[in-house]
Amino acid sequence: MMVTEEKIIEVINKFVGIIYAKSILKVALTRTNVDLQNQIPADKERLIRQLKLGMSVCIRDSEKQKECYDYLDKLFFPDERPPLQKHPEIMINITSESDILVARSKGRHFCKEIGFPQVMQIKIATAISELSRNIVQYAGTGRIMIKVIEDHRKGIEVTASDQGPGIHNLDEILGGQYTSKSGLGMGLLGTKNLMDEFDIITDTKQGTQIIVKKYIP
Repeated sequence: MMVTEEKIIEVINKFVGIIYAKSILKVALTRTNVDLQNQIPADKERLIRQLKLGMSVCIRDSEKQKECYDYLDKLFFPDERPPLQKHPEIMINITSESDILVARSKGRHFCKEIGFPQVMQIKIATAISELSRNIVQYAGTGRIMIKVIEDHRKGIEVTASDQGPGIHNLDEILGGQYTSKSGLGMGLLGTKNLMDEFDIITDTKQGTQIIVKKYIP
């Protein structure tokens, strides 16, 4: 079944309204470069992940998030069941400096379990530390989610989310043109350089969500 822009907007509109629905789809298509006229499974997987990323910023209630994600899964894969994950997701609540160490340790152990070489384990653990530290310093509280990805290559996906004040000068930070006294620019840019993929959505009212990925060579 061909998934059209109209059908995607119809699903998202059930949860966030037509204006946000069109905006989320536009951003997702731009970031993934997916052609809806030529849909292959890998493209659909990339697009649906980006759509869910956009929805997670607009929908804070976990039950509504799950309901929306289920709708999207059924739209894109009506006759398929998602594969069972051999390694369950890990969630770490970040509320203090001590949680940074917990997230780093669990992240590195997770990487070791799925087959990352030692050098890459350290890089990923460092990225998790930076993401966790940003949560503590700038948002106060948040969470880190870690899971296996097995699309075109096997790897790890780390999601850092918070409901803080957002990042006002994101372009300057990611362009290496800004660093705060507490090191926000260095932390985000360093994380981006350590990982293979880096996506961020930030809003002054909704907070920030960062998704990074690293693949096993």
